[in-house]
Amino acid sequence: MRDEFTAEGFSSQTALTASADFGAGLNCGCPACLRTAFYRDAAGEPLGSAAAKPGLAALTATALISDDIADDRSTGATLTVNGPRVVSTLNSLGDQDFFKVTLNAGQTYDISLIAKTLGPSGVPLADAYVELYDASGKLVGLSDGGANTTLNQLNSGFDAVLTFTAPADGTYYVNARAFDQDAANGTSGDFVGDYEVFVAQADPRTAYKPLYTIDSPLHSIDWGSQVDRTSRNPDGDNGPRDNGSIFTGELSNPAFGVTGKNVITYYFARQGDVFVDQNPATPGSTDTMIQAKDMADWEKAAFRAAFAEYEKVADIVYIEVQNRAEADFKLITYQGTPRRRREPARPHEPAERGERGPDRVQRR
Repeated sequence: MRDEFTAEGFSSQTALTASADFGAGLNCGCPACLRTAFYRDAAGEPLGSAAAKPGLAALTATALISDDIADDRSTGATLTVNGPRVVSTLNSLGDQDFFKVTLNAGQTYDISLIAKTLGPSGVPLADAYVELYDASGKLVGLSDGGANTTLNQLNSGFDAVLTFTAPADGTYYVNARAFDQDAANGTSGDFVGDYEVFVAQADPRTAYKPLYTIDSPLHSIDWGSQVDRTSRNPDGDNGPRDNGSIFTGELSNPAFGVTGKNVITYYFARQGDVFVDQNPATPGSTDTMIQAKDMADWEKAAFRAAFAEYEKVADIVYIEVQNRAEADFKLITYQGTPRRRREPARPHEPAERGERGPDRVQRR
């Protein structure tokens, strides 16, 4: 689920400056604040903070460089497989940049679109979305996340990689664009900024193969991500809907006595547990902290019931642990809105219940 900020109530006249230390000014830790931490105003405040909220309306072509890449198959821009990364810019909301690339039948490729810090405009692309078209203009692949990048340690949907096996030799078109959540202002992207785009050969034995075709409504939730220490095929049997994943993980987990299943551990945070900033861009920072509250019995029961349903259809066993250091998922509830420690509380601001969920990224 995406929880994104909008331009409502934000000034369109606030000046922007580049921020190389993306994420350093995290506000609450939700996807919106993680994303807007890329951008700062002229005073150095991250967008989305109380002191500076210029938002989407400020990010227009006037803040960036001129557009020199076509937004359709007439493009003259090219990519080379295993060649250099191309750095460019989405200059305005809805901008799309098309690149030609030659692919060979039967070969598997990774097509990556990631944010570029210290790029031409000084504004990194906050939420990449990559599409692939064949020579006739038919959409044959898309991706909204999954890249193995530092930014995706905050949220796996920011930088994008598309794994694609070409069905035929020929010219294909990579569309570098931004994720779109607001159809009212168009459907081709709600963010701007600098990016890197590149194409590389992938190992077909380990490359992710989507279970669903692009015309299936389930394709959009099939990102191919996985928890550390798990396998896409832990028992060597892909079942009736075989997507070709080879066995890549351990067949058993002796610590828990589980065989042929992935073990995912979870921990319910307890009253007084303290969680600090885990932003990989600022290691060791304690600027953002929360103190957990005990989770109610009915809340725990809801998580356990959800995990039990997943166990019915996937090679997964969820195990509750009592040591947070052993947990893959740390489930936290808290009261209030976390803020940087040097930011004073606002007396008029009502307390809020914190977000809860089995997120790899801590909700702060």
